[in-house]
Amino acid sequence: MAPLISDEEFQHGRGREIAAEYFPLVSEGVEPLIDRLQTFKVQPRSSLAGDDRASTTDAVSHQARGLLSVGADHIKAVSDLLMKADTMPAFAGFTLTRSALECAGVALWLIGPPDRDTRVLRAIQLSRESLNDSRRLAATAAGAKHRGLEPDDPYLKQFEEMRDARPNNAGVTLSAPSITDRLDAAEVFVIRHTPEQETLLMQWQRTSGLAHGRRHSIWQHSNARLHSADHIGFQVRVTGDLVALTAHFESAVNYLEDGISLLEQRGAAP
Repeated sequence: MAPLISDEEFQHGRGREIAAEYFPLVSEGVEPLIDRLQTFKVQPRSSLAGDDRASTTDAVSHQARGLLSVGADHIKAVSDLLMKADTMPAFAGFTLTRSALECAGVALWLIGPPDRDTRVLRAIQLSRESLNDSRRLAATAAGAKHRGLEPDDPYLKQFEEMRDARPNNAGVTLSAPSITDRLDAAEVFVIRHTPEQETLLMQWQRTSGLAHGRRHSIWQHSNARLHSADHIGFQVRVTGDLVALTAHFESAVNYLEDGISLLEQRGAAP
């Protein structure tokens, strides 16, 4: 359990003051990233233009831009939340940051590889995953049990044909790796780092624990103050850790910039 802190430290504390001063500086970088996403276009004869022709059912560039847009939307919400709210929520900032980390990481995993075969295969794997999710949702809505995609599903057939059109991809599984494996593999494409920055995967795992209400994550990464006690135990008042949130927020902004820069690089004409 994290140590209980004094009321004075709970309310103030130099670390919180530094984070409160630094957060707005990092936040200033969010809007320019959104502007770059909104004005991005794939140029003819670019690497992404070729990728898109080989992934017609759900183009590589569309998927990458979509992932980065979702991530940017969530990180903008974190920025607005802390800059405009009267009270800092204990966990919502971490939950939103988690989504931004995941989306940025998967985008890097998708468009990071230098060869087209891998980028196209990963795009098809994401398309299959999305289709499977859609079929599962439809089954749930109908009160049925989803047991996986049918072998004769017309969309699955299209994915397989698109995969097999590239000899190096023929017969390769269309089941996407786990999110954990994707984020781990994306680390090699990360460029922007803050001092002592942890890996993308580690930050995503930590924020996932907070987003899902895991007890150890709550105790380890929140501020707590003793509120009351009796013969059964004690009650604490928990607030979010502004220092930790600022660190994760900055990392997410950096990962998003990495992804957008790579998107622009792949989409530029030779």
